[in-house]
Amino acid sequence: MEPAFTLMTKLNLTHSNLPQMKPVEVQFGLNTLISDLKKFCKKKYATKIEFMQLVLQDANGNNIVTLDDDNKTLDFYVAQQNYTIETIHVTCEMDF
Repeated sequence: MEPAFTLMTKLNLTHSNLPQMKPVEVQFGLNTLISDLKKFCKKKYATKIEFMQLVLQDANGNNIVTLDDDNKTLDFYVAQQNYTIETIHVTCEMDF
């Protein structure tokens, strides 16, 4: 049996609360689940998953789509080489 081949893509990671920080360049398999990507970003930026929103941006910084389905893959969202995933810390607002 031949080993499985995983297509990889190079992406940049950024965080909305750290605009002065250089983007982090990482490689992910296109079969990476969004839930696993969120776990990676949690370790990198210390943003809790329940307060995290991931947005895929093209190479020019234009927002393409919110990565909002944890059971989908990067391939589903058509992540391409040199795209950026912006981690956004979403705060909860309380009603009084």
